[in-house]
Amino acid sequence: MPRLYAHPLPEQPREGWRLVPVEITQAMLDATCCDEADDRQMRDAWKALLAAAPTPPSTETKESGE
Repeated sequence: MPRLYAHPLPEQPREGWRLVPVEITQAMLDATCCDEADDRQMRDAWKALLAAAPTPPSTETKESGE
């Protein structure tokens, strides 16, 4: 069954933006310069970064003059 979204997902992110996973992946952790002992710190940092990320600009244009 297809998932229903309140807003359709864009086919491609806007220029200058990327779609990223909510939870940092093991491949992302492996790409850092940290060792396994720092994984928890990186996971916490990832959550903080996502929480602080700005909202992308709207792709909708205002046509009604609101």
